[in-house]
Amino acid sequence: MTAIGPRLDGRTIVVTGGASGIGAAIVRRALEEGAHVAAVDQDRDALEALGVAHAGASLMRFEADVRDPEGPATVLAALAQAGRMVDGLVPSAGVASGASFLAADLELWRRVVDINLIGAVIWTRACLGEMVRAGKGSVVLIGSQLAHSGAIGNAPYVASKGAISALARTMALEVATKGVRVNCLSPGATATPLLINAMARRPDPAAAETRSRERHAMRRFGQPEEIAAAACFLLSDEASFITGAELLADGGWTAA
Repeated sequence: MTAIGPRLDGRTIVVTGGASGIGAAIVRRALEEGAHVAAVDQDRDALEALGVAHAGASLMRFEADVRDPEGPATVLAALAQAGRMVDGLVPSAGVASGASFLAADLELWRRVVDINLIGAVIWTRACLGEMVRAGKGSVVLIGSQLAHSGAIGNAPYVASKGAISALARTMALEVATKGVRVNCLSPGATATPLLINAMARRPDPAAAETRSRERHAMRRFGQPEEIAAAACFLLSDEASFITGAELLADGGWTAA
């Protein structure tokens, strides 16, 4: 593990969806930067692999479905027992829909919105309350560049991410004088299992991958580590005057 520096030294960061993709990259980066990390995921095997990869690191793992309103209480109680309070939260758990507006039935809409939006609300409500009481903290919600450009065949996902962007601004205003910052980090297409699965659903996956890559001004996909670096910046004091903002880590997608 390459030492990055103590930017998050001694802080306790909670990451949902923390066992794969962007979430796992954020867990790794936060650990490298000196944080104590609570990784939350419903994939037991991936959590076990995460523990093996970071044996000896200041990592706690919790198996939970982000839609379960009781989940945060369990994690916060375990952290309190360990003498820790939440300093930062990244609710990164998410799913894509792979369906157009007309094709997506209400069951799919509810699943995507429940995980991407309501799941983030459940965890942010619990952790933000603790941060406000402590008078310090940072929340980084995970949006998407697609909330700005739109996308064909992904309506529930795009709508949920648009809501995340608006929610970040609203929450930021409500806690701006309480020592807590809330921002939205919106990645472009990033090389994660979520992207691979989304491409695989297309009639011609190779062509879809090429179109998506070429849509970025940088002509490539982002790497999870690049998104994690941006997330840890927003969690740190280096972003102390940044709140209610949306950081587009999208390789120039929205500018192109």
